[in-house]
Amino acid sequence: MDVEDSFEQSYSWVSTAGVTSPVLLDSDKALYSAYSISEAGHSDSPFPLHVVVDGDGVITYLSKDNQPERVRDAVQDALDAL
Repeated sequence: MDVEDSFEQSYSWVSTAGVTSPVLLDSDKALYSAYSISEAGHSDSPFPLHVVVDGDGVITYLSKDNQPERVRDAVQDALDAL
């Protein structure tokens, strides 16, 4: 999936892949700019990119690795801190 994909293409991919976590489609690249994430296709812009943001808007977890347990733990920690 590329940031240039349409909503329909992205939704189809998410459905087919069986993704159950929320997925953000940043089609206008506003979040790329806000969080200084490089453009897709560059080596420093991994996909998927797992980001957990706490209640204050601070990134508490950021990883390109596919480690569902760590992501779940980070989400739970952020929820517990609310």
